[in-house]
Amino acid sequence: MIRMNDERKVYWEIIIILFAIYNCLETPIEIAFEPDWAKGSAFFVFQNLVNLIFFLDMVVAFRTTFYDLITGDEVFSPKRSAIEYFKG
Repeated sequence: MIRMNDERKVYWEIIIILFAIYNCLETPIEIAFEPDWAKGSAFFVFQNLVNLIFFLDMVVAFRTTFYDLITGDEVFSPKRSAIEYFKG
């Protein structure tokens, strides 16, 4: 399990935020203007890389500890982590 306060986890979350901002800006531009650069194979590969990173973020979220609000203890159970992930 990955500890939620691990320094590497913080860097990972910063990367995810940057890719989310990129998605928020790029998607409307691609839909509205259909630029030529969005039709190239390099763009296709990069978009699939972004999607892969978001998928990996789901995997990381399932393998990250969390603090139980009732006991205050850090929970290391992958099953409970997955349940907590779906609770929101």
